[in-house]
Amino acid sequence: MFKFLKNEKKPLFFVHIPKTAGTSFRQALSSKRMLHLDYGKESPVTTNAIKKYIYKNDDFYALKSDITESKGSIAGHCHLAKYQDFVESSHIVSFVRSPSSQIISHYNHHAKFNDFSGTFEDFLMSPSYHSIQSKLLKGLPLTLLGVIGVTERYSESLKLFKAFYGDNLSEHQSNRNTSPKVRSEQIDVNLHKRLTNRGRADQALYDAAVEMLDEKLLFLENCSPQQWVYSHVKLLDNGHLFGCAFYHGEGSGVVDLELEVAGDLKRLKANRYFGAFPKANFPRGRYIGFLSDPINKNDYDNLTLRVAGTNQVIFDSKKVNSHG
Repeated sequence: MFKFLKNEKKPLFFVHIPKTAGTSFRQALSSKRMLHLDYGKESPVTTNAIKKYIYKNDDFYALKSDITESKGSIAGHCHLAKYQDFVESSHIVSFVRSPSSQIISHYNHHAKFNDFSGTFEDFLMSPSYHSIQSKLLKGLPLTLLGVIGVTERYSESLKLFKAFYGDNLSEHQSNRNTSPKVRSEQIDVNLHKRLTNRGRADQALYDAAVEMLDEKLLFLENCSPQQWVYSHVKLLDNGHLFGCAFYHGEGSGVVDLELEVAGDLKRLKANRYFGAFPKANFPRGRYIGFLSDPINKNDYDNLTLRVAGTNQVIFDSKKVNSHG
């Protein structure tokens, strides 16, 4: 049923969120792929091509052409939106970490290496540093991105990365702070509450990433990563189910979908033009969209959309409603 072409290594875009084991991942990745690094105009780590094309000439097209020709990849402390059109959305990767651990580690790094003289509370309350994970990945739903690893489950994340992209990365730890200024157990209850409140967006992102990691690992027990379907689904106010769906594998054609409405099955094909997220790089010339017939409001709580053949669930109204 599924026909896939041999998958060459396409360029990746690694959104390196600070203090999520990203340095270890980037160093391992650099042993397998040519990387263009963007860590800011003044960073000594930023590669010459980025400095030339982006920070000197402001010529994104020239850099994109270079990467397309050389099959190089991009990594750096930058927003997803900066280079999201350079690679297919399924080849945008990142790591996320428990928000409290990430921001404490981020503070310790700034205090030790960047001469941050304020308190941890000052750092926490600064708009520049809180919710940085959700800020850097803003622009596309996680369900349309490639492998989003979880720092606390680093080994499993590398296993998933190898399955999806073919890179067998070594597991090692770099850039660790062995003498942190602040530890979690030193933070009082009230400040912990403020930490939790400031990190709600990152917590929602982290929870979704953990759930997706589990879902993909379970999927691989019975299916090929080439059969994984990336998707985005919304139930519109007029009762239509709208969205997009496409396979990870190349040459896989249109995704056939099964929509179950209160026990009745309907067929959908993801072959319409999909104009949402205009800067994103989608396969099939963006002909990955679908739109259902209107659904009766009485059935809104009884909708399930699956991929035909693998039964991967990409929308479940009961689950959506239970999440608020």
